Amino acid sequence: MASAAGVGGGLAGFVVEGADGAARAGRWGSVATPAFTLPTQSGQPIHLLREAAARVSVEAAGIAAVRYTQLWGHDVATAARGATLAAYTHLAPRAALLTLRDPASMAAKPEASDDAVNVTTHLGRRRLAVDDYISGVVAMRPEAAVGVADEVPVSVGQNRLRLSAARGDAWLAQQVAALIRATGGPPPPLPPPAIPLTRGGAVASTRGGGDGGSGRDSPPAAKVARAGTPTSSVHDGARPASPVAAAAAAPAARLLAVEEAPRMLAHVSIAANDKLRSPLVAGTVAAAAAANRAWRDTTGAGSDIVVGYALGGLGMGEAGEVRAALLPAVVGDLPPAGVRLVTGLVTASELLAAGAGGVDVVDSQYAAALTAAGRAAAFRLSPADVPAAAGATRLPTSLHIASPEFVDDAARLAPGCTCLACAGVPWEAVAHLPAGRAADPAPGAAARPRFVHAPTTRAYVHHLLVAHEMTAQVLLQSHNVTAVAALAAACRDAIRAGTFTAFRAWFDATHEPEDAAALAAAATGTAVAGSGGAAAGGGGRELVD
Repeated sequence: MASAAGVGGGLAGFVVEGADGAARAGRWGSVATPAFTLPTQSGQPIHLLREAAARVSVEAAGIAAVRYTQLWGHDVATAARGATLAAYTHLAPRAALLTLRDPASMAAKPEASDDAVNVTTHLGRRRLAVDDYISGVVAMRPEAAVGVADEVPVSVGQNRLRLSAARGDAWLAQQVAALIRATGGPPPPLPPPAIPLTRGGAVASTRGGGDGGSGRDSPPAAKVARAGTPTSSVHDGARPASPVAAAAAAPAARLLAVEEAPRMLAHVSIAANDKLRSPLVAGTVAAAAAANRAWRDTTGAGSDIVVGYALGGLGMGEAGEVRAALLPAVVGDLPPAGVRLVTGLVTASELLAAGAGGVDVVDSQYAAALTAAGRAAAFRLSPADVPAAAGATRLPTSLHIASPEFVDDAARLAPGCTCLACAGVPWEAVAHLPAGRAADPAPGAAARPRFVHAPTTRAYVHHLLVAHEMTAQVLLQSHNVTAVAALAAACRDAIRAGTFTAFRAWFDATHEPEDAAALAAAATGTAVAGSGGAAAGGGGRELVD
């Protein structure tokens, strides 16, 4: 896998710039890694309006994870409008990573056939064909996309894992062939699957028309048909022909330029069994290499189309210690060239463990989980930031702001934080406001800064939470996203300085452990017996000097 420079500032290739043990710092296109994705809902940052999201620097959080299933039934054929997905959803200049994986719905029983998967959408369970998924990728033009996969938990049987891996590898070749066709090139012959794929028990839609038709019941790719792509009848149950299928019928059609093609991440099926895990990973690595050869040979491109790997099957009910043991083992079987992405981690300690294991990008709901639990991140990133009064006492990783103890607390959510809630928005920071209003014009009076949004206190956010005012989520999410982005930056600095191992050990020893089950439940809107907002992050009032 070549380490190509970023194409158009996107996510074209990965370069390692520093390492500390297995942990590594680098750059995926224009994004510095390790990186944590900006969580989104239906293509928009969760709880954040555009102005609030802009307060989080692109350098700090350069990738927005967009869930394909959350766009079901929406007209998102951005390519037809001459835009990219990031530009169309106003996520730019951040890069958009399109993924089928939605941490909030991965608890559903995985179901797949040889050419489709069942996914959970806001309309219920729906059938998604592999061709329709890659058609959506072509139509929406994200900077990168995770390949569709038959994702199963790491705890399933060996035969089911082999089938999952074989489908994923075969589907990767199918998706790259579709991208080649979309660029106007001749499709390469598809390699035979590693094992015979079973066709018994095909996936069925849970509602009529779920795999065809138009409107709210259609996958995003079907919307492209409205731009003139031939379709089959929507009344006989047939699925609309995808834009890639239309290109196959008319070889001269060209839906995107080679340099505009979204980069792909190959799905890696993870087995808990040591003897099975390495062969499955090796098979996916070989499939990615074959797909890249086909891409280069047929398009003449100078860079790879498959630029990394998405580690699948994690965050689907396995114990935290199992996940912690599997991550470094799987990463050790992957080639050093290529970005590594993992989904499903919901605590700060897990994010650090992923970085220590060699993961480059974490698609995490951690910030959103804290916000949903009414919590504000309160972890420290340096021993110099620890209050002298702390002594040997562990610091809370986050504060349960909804707790009555904060009803009169006039402190900021976290000292030194630059988020919307803690630092406010000065008048002069808003370009369209008149500069003359930035200071108090009273004669002889000392200049007094004016704020469009003044810095807030813990007591104020507590009041908003108790009153069920949605501004509470806006302020908390702004704070938590900023804090998580700062954690990623601290990881990068420590890796480049060769001190990441010591930084991680200090962080875990200094902060109270978080309840991963409670935070995951908060992120998905489910309940965990015996847990609550106070339990999610250890609770407790912060110590001050």
